[in-house]
Amino acid sequence: ITKRPVQVVASAGTKVFGENDPSLVYVANPSLLAGDSFSGVLERETGEGAGEYNILQGNLTAGVNYQINYAGAKFVITPAPVVLSLVDGDLVHGYDGSGAVVGVETDPVGVGVRVTYTGMGSTVYGPSSNAPVNAGSYRVDGEAVVGNYQGTISGDLVITKRSLTVGNVSVLEKTYDGSVIAPLDWSGHS
Repeated sequence: ITKRPVQVVASAGTKVFGENDPSLVYVANPSLLAGDSFSGVLERETGEGAGEYNILQGNLTAGVNYQINYAGAKFVITPAPVVLSLVDGDLVHGYDGSGAVVGVETDPVGVGVRVTYTGMGSTVYGPSSNAPVNAGSYRVDGEAVVGNYQGTISGDLVITKRSLTVGNVSVLEKTYDGSVIAPLDWSGHS
């Protein structure tokens, strides 16, 4: 007496990173004879990070009278969404000669973020991960960089021109030499 062949085809599965695994399911063809049943469960390759894993036969059996021909499938863990927000107080800067860094907050806290700055309108800059220094308008794009999370955010950064006050300008001394240029004293400028 030979074993009765039965084809077991695993169904693809999926979950979001951080969630519990759903039950792994399959389809059997032909059905088992009356009174017979499957025991055991399918298993998947170990791992909890976002990615693709094989669904394995595990300890699934139909008993000694059946030969299971198993066809596996893939189990996919997709990245969990992360909420990103640009720190409002960082979106308007006065020119001070240093880079205007825009902070990004994440929920959940601590997810790594890549920030890119690109000039807008007449401002020529980037795209660059270096914070811009010069007065102008910039597009700020944030993107989660950890494979288990995905999310993006965009906003506008404005670096305003710094005002310059010039006072107490006086001609130091000028003897006519055919030129209209005279040396000036800028004491008191800010």
